[in-house]
Amino acid sequence: DRSPSRTPGVYDGSTAAQIGAVTFGGLVGSEQLGFTASGAFADANAGTGKPVNGNVSGLSDGANGGLASNYVLRGNAFTTSATISPALLTVQSAVAADRVYDGSTAAQITAVSLGGLVGSQQLGVTASGAFADANADTAKLVRGNVTALSDGANGGLASNYAFDSNAFTTSATISPATLTYLADAAAWTLPATTPPLSGTVGGFVGGETLASATTGALQFTAPAGALAAPGTYAVQGSGLSARNYTIVQAPGNASALTVAPEPVVLPERADRPLPNTVFAAYGGPSLFPQPPTQPTSTTGRALDVSQVLTNLVGNAIKFTEAGEVAVTVMLETGESEPPSPSRASRLHVTVRDT
Repeated sequence: DRSPSRTPGVYDGSTAAQIGAVTFGGLVGSEQLGFTASGAFADANAGTGKPVNGNVSGLSDGANGGLASNYVLRGNAFTTSATISPALLTVQSAVAADRVYDGSTAAQITAVSLGGLVGSQQLGVTASGAFADANADTAKLVRGNVTALSDGANGGLASNYAFDSNAFTTSATISPATLTYLADAAAWTLPATTPPLSGTVGGFVGGETLASATTGALQFTAPAGALAAPGTYAVQGSGLSARNYTIVQAPGNASALTVAPEPVVLPERADRPLPNTVFAAYGGPSLFPQPPTQPTSTTGRALDVSQVLTNLVGNAIKFTEAGEVAVTVMLETGESEPPSPSRASRLHVTVRDT
């Protein structure tokens, strides 16, 4: 008649069972005996009511006159049950991933080191974390918790472990996100005063806007020399600052402004009069013979051309009391094909009077 018991123990990876007490049947009166016994669980895993198989390997004298020599065991094997409690784990350290500002406090936990594992066993870990606030900064506090364990390498079973505390702290960096000044394409024609330039700012995250995420006044400007000569110029955005963003220029800003020379309007062809211009002949409108392939306009140094032609035509009219003054524009090279925007042509302008 045996009913031994085991003090509930903690998982240690072995099947060893500690036998705490054995009750014997067949003792005389109130006599008691000492004993030596050993036992083993059916397996090493944590659980309640687990079977234990044991044996009494020896007897010794006990209380109330009990002498081991007066007794012999008729059978020394026994079975009982006991509990193996999960081993308790702690979080020794954790790693949170650095990331770029996105307006949230979410933190990605990439690694967790556990304390309390048996031998070389390992476990899978699922953890969540959050930054103390959403703003960009270095070495920011991250608070986290292990939310789940899973079976791992070297015989590690999640069911054999529990947490003493699953909370942890670590740190990580939130880098500023990038905003971009996006200049609108602009075209100026000389001569011109500085017309307004425009553009937008792109790259806001988390529903943020220019008003909510930046301070200052947005502006777009061209370099001071943009009105000095034709060409392609940059349009630069400026005027803003943002705690959680760095602000850069869009690549296209480098050539957003095109400054064109002033158009030179040529006299109309021979079948059309040109009234009310400096080219009008003395005494009435004149016709200006030009080949039909001649362009009606081109681009160049309009002010210089205007000054030269005004001087020549003015003198011709001044010294021509009768007759006509004619202005002829010809392709200097005698090209047979009409000029095109893809190539430059030289024009020969002739002022003739009678």
